[in-house]
Amino acid sequence: MIRAYLRERLSWILLFVCLQVLLLFVAVIDNAIPFQPILYIAFLSTLVFIVFLAVRYNRETRFYKSLKAWDDTYDLAAIDQPELPFETLAMEMLTLQTERFKRESSMRRMEMEQEKDEIMSWIHEVKTPLTTMQLI
Repeated sequence: MIRAYLRERLSWILLFVCLQVLLLFVAVIDNAIPFQPILYIAFLSTLVFIVFLAVRYNRETRFYKSLKAWDDTYDLAAIDQPELPFETLAMEMLTLQTERFKRESSMRRMEMEQEKDEIMSWIHEVKTPLTTMQLI
């Protein structure tokens, strides 16, 4: 899950790395700016960014982890409640799909029962004359 999260956030990570490299490049080019303090600032901001990614990973993947662990019982209560807007959108669509699936499967079950009743009725209609013919 962490690889997927990092792949999802790759553009933001690359932006951060590019900004850090640009900051260090400016410090190397401009002699008026001391390089050591800029290097220290880049190091500290990188540490803060890593902590930020770790905290956001735990918060942003909670819903998707529960979704991944969700079994196929179609019980939506087993999924954690969404906290973020895109999670809410995904949950709404999942709820709609689940309700649609339940409706369709109950409709198919009713059709199957009707077909079974029709077949049983036909068998009875065919069996009755055959039984009388055997008695004669």
